[in-house]
Amino acid sequence: MSNPAKDNFDMSDVDSSLPAAAAALSAEDRAGLVNALKDKLQNLAGQHTDVLETLSPIVRKRVEVLREIQSQHDELEAKFFEERAALEAKYQKLYEPLYTKVRAFV
Repeated sequence: MSNPAKDNFDMSDVDSSLPAAAAALSAEDRAGLVNALKDKLQNLAGQHTDVLETLSPIVRKRVEVLREIQSQHDELEAKFFEERAALEAKYQKLYEPLYTKVRAFV
């Protein structure tokens, strides 16, 4: 049942979207983390499929619409996190000279 195309995962697609804390992980650790998450998501997706089959067509359609709205929300949230990370990095550079001065006095 496994799709070979899905099993071949390119870490370069993920590296740029990982939070700064993940940069401390080795490539092997990141790959392991991504694979563990992928396996968990596949298990959860299978469970949801079973539940959806028990719903009436009207309710199933509502769930599909809600999933689409959630997908749009997730895209906006991803953009938010990217912009926030860039803004935090910008201000970290601006704060650094102040921190250097404080360290000189402490």
